[in-house]
Amino acid sequence: MPKDSMTPRERWLAVVRREKPDRIPMYYRATEEAHEKLLEHMGCSRGEMLERLHIDTLCGVGPRYVGPQRPSGEDLYGRRSRIVHYEGGSYSECVHSPLAEFDSVEEDTPEHMATVRETACEQGLFYRENAREMIDRYGGDFVYLQDGEVKWSGPDPSHISSHRDFVGKKPGSALFLKFVDPDEREGERFATYEDCLQHLRAK
Repeated sequence: MPKDSMTPRERWLAVVRREKPDRIPMYYRATEEAHEKLLEHMGCSRGEMLERLHIDTLCGVGPRYVGPQRPSGEDLYGRRSRIVHYEGGSYSECVHSPLAEFDSVEEDTPEHMATVRETACEQGLFYRENAREMIDRYGGDFVYLQDGEVKWSGPDPSHISSHRDFVGKKPGSALFLKFVDPDEREGERFATYEDCLQHLRAK
């Protein structure tokens, strides 16, 4: 392999910035038992193994979850996992998917999805324009907005299992879920909705 001309940090930043890195970043992930066998085979430490295999270590970033407490073993996407024991070791397996209740692979038309995106952006901007009123009335709760109205509010929206049923007679009108936080810790990028609307309406 040619000599690297970038550090792992520089390489990942180049990808994020849509620039050309010196090579494709390499990622490593293995079960604990496979990892131990690899270290034994190579006869080195984890740090040396990553260096010898040209692995670019990751530093993850993401928003801080501020929603309701999730059940034990469930992530913020509704996936549930448990440790499954095999002959060669143990592995965390997904035992429930939030898509498990879907019984069709039918897709919505592009025109329908364009309407949903447009109305979702409109509701995001509606929230921004009415944030003070929303905070005074619903602060600390979640709200579902549709067509400029609060369709539902409460501390935990996870009981709403089907958005298709919840939209009622307005299947093309998006439901916009928002946590009403006076400090706006979610960091909602409202300008993105403006850009999206401009793009959709220019077509």
